[in-house]
Amino acid sequence: MNENKKGNSFPVWGTCLGMQLMAYLTSGYDSKAIQPVQGEVAVKNTLKIEAGSTLLSEISNDLKSKLQTAPGIIYFNHQYAVTKNYYDSKTQVK
Repeated sequence: MNENKKGNSFPVWGTCLGMQLMAYLTSGYDSKAIQPVQGEVAVKNTLKIEAGSTLLSEISNDLKSKLQTAPGIIYFNHQYAVTKNYYDSKTQVK
């Protein structure tokens, strides 16, 4: 994390089971980190792109806008996912 704060980012992408495994490992092995879900109904299918993000810095503003606001542009269909409530509970500014 210190290297990331210095601007030395190292993006990591996990797809499907890889995302679920990373969520579990980075949660400190919290069994509540991933919960059963049913496709796109349970998983928010837009992205929140933080200002200053280096991972998506090269994409156009139009695509950024669509990824953040267009309904159904991203389809997730997993048996397990990080729920919005769990994510929000771990990302609150303290």
